[in-house]
Amino acid sequence: MPRSHRKILTQLLDLPGNKVVEYTYPHEKQIILTLEAEEKEAICPRCDRKSHRLHQNHVHLIVSIQVCLVAQTSCSRF
Repeated sequence: MPRSHRKILTQLLDLPGNKVVEYTYPHEKQIILTLEAEEKEAICPRCDRKSHRLHQNHVHLIVSIQVCLVAQTSCSRF
C-alpha cells in the first residue's frame, strides 16, 4: 500500500496523535483502517509513570450515511 495513501487517510481522519498504518477495501462501499498511536509511551493516570506496553486494543465502528468506516486502533490504556 502506498505510503502517500496512508498519509492522505491520516490527514482526512484528523485524529491528532494517530496515523493510518494499514487499510483494506473488503466491500465496494467500505474501508477498514488500522491506526497506530504516534507516541510509543503513555503516562499512567493512576501512578504517573511512563509505560510503553500495550494494555488494550479497541475496534471502533464509525458509520456515516455515505461511508461505513471501521477503524482499529492500538493505544496504551491503564
